[in-house]
Amino acid sequence: MFQINGCHVSPLPKHGEERKAVTLQAQGFHICHPTKPHLLSGAITTDEDLFQTIHMGAVDVDVDKWLLAIDGLVERPFALTYEQLLKLPSSNVQSVHECFGSPLAPATTALWRVGNVIWTGVPLRIVLDMARPQQSADFVWSEGLDSGTFAGVDADRYQKDLPLAKARSHEVLVAYRMNGQPLGRERGGPVRLVVPGWFGTNSTKWLCRLSVCEGRAPGPYTTRFYNTEDR
Repeated sequence: MFQINGCHVSPLPKHGEERKAVTLQAQGFHICHPTKPHLLSGAITTDEDLFQTIHMGAVDVDVDKWLLAIDGLVERPFALTYEQLLKLPSSNVQSVHECFGSPLAPATTALWRVGNVIWTGVPLRIVLDMARPQQSADFVWSEGLDSGTFAGVDADRYQKDLPLAKARSHEVLVAYRMNGQPLGRERGGPVRLVVPGWFGTNSTKWLCRLSVCEGRAPGPYTTRFYNTEDR
């Protein structure tokens, strides 16, 4: 353990070691449609009323073994335990959470999966500032602990990317609470990325690694699925 900007952090693990936090993985696509609008009773969508979209199966994570690695084109790579993450400055963001729809169909279909929730977490820009991205960097890749097959395509991890400028926006969070409660298994807990203003596919669940890179991520969820301009 060492300090960056007065915050305790952990040494960067070897790539893949963060997956030791996974104790069980349930394979397979899962979707839960939201409660119909006329049945909702408040401005904030509850966990029970919010949609769920899981591509390759929900992941059980041992929070005591969980690590978030920050690496790539940075001056100071490091990792955070869950306890260390909770000690960083946090904020609440209320935002619309919306599903893109099926990546196998036009984006004009399946438009009813939407909610309005309050996220709590560490602004991603704080984590990036601690790592000090190099000038050549222009994207942040995010990786989840889920893996498997979706629509006949195998992936050893769920991977998305954000332009560095968007990643530094004040509303983008490394989130660990939704509506004041710890993130559950199906919500991508213990920690997920939250990218307000962009479709939910960009809010990587079961977050385990953030890599600052030059260029876009090569995974199928950026190159084959959700790769239209309105992703």
